[in-house]
Amino acid sequence: EIRQAAESGLQSVLARIHPSLRRWTPVFSDDFERAELGPNWQVGIGEWKIEKGRLICGFGQSEIYLKTAFAGYHRLEFEAESLATQPCDLSPVIHAVDPTYTTGYLLQFGGEGNTQNRILRAGSLLTPLGVPRPIKRGQTHHIVAELDGDIVRLSIDGETLVECRDPQPLQNPRNRRVGLCMWSEAAIDNLRVFTSTELPPLHRPTPPRRPINPARRWKMPPPFSADG
Repeated sequence: EIRQAAESGLQSVLARIHPSLRRWTPVFSDDFERAELGPNWQVGIGEWKIEKGRLICGFGQSEIYLKTAFAGYHRLEFEAESLATQPCDLSPVIHAVDPTYTTGYLLQFGGEGNTQNRILRAGSLLTPLGVPRPIKRGQTHHIVAELDGDIVRLSIDGETLVECRDPQPLQNPRNRRVGLCMWSEAAIDNLRVFTSTELPPLHRPTPPRRPINPARRWKMPPPFSADG
C-alpha cells in the first residue's frame, strides 16, 4: 500500500508537468518504406534490417544512429513495438558524440528487464525517478525524447514518465547524434527528428503594478471622540 501510494503520488506530480513550450523544427523523418537501411544510418552494435516497412533489431543489445549531426536541442520521436517474449529497452538516445549511448542521454523505457524508466547521462544515472510503466508486448508505443533547455524528458504515449534537470546539459558542437538503443527484438516506425535553437519564456512575466495616485490614497479617519 505504501509503494502504491508513492507511485500514485509520483504519477500525479509528473502529470502536472507542463509540456515543452519550445518551438521545434522538423529536420529528418523516416518511415522505412524500402528494402535496405540506406546511407543515413550507422549501426553501432547488433543486427538491424528493414522488413515490411519497419526497422527491425534482433536479440540482445542493439544500437543504431543517424549519421547526420544535428545542431541545437534535440527532440526524437518514433513508434516502437516489442517483438520479444520478455520486453526490454525501447530507448532513444539524444545528444550523443559517437554511435553509443554512453556519450549522450539514454532515456530508458523498460530498462533493466522492463522494470525501470530512467535517464542516463554519458553512462551515469541522472535520476532514479520514473513512473513505473512497463513495455507491453504487442502494443505500439509512441516514444518521445527531448532536451528542452536544461530539462531532459521522456514521454510515452502522451504521458511524461520521467524528466529531470541537467545543470550541465550536453548541448555543444560535439553532442549532435541521435539514435536508438534496444535490448530485445523490436520494430520501429515513423521516426522523426526535431531541433530547436531558442527557448521561449517558461513563465509569464508579472505585469507591472500601476502607480498609486497620491490623491486617492486611503487616509486613516480621525480618532473617535465620545464628545462628538
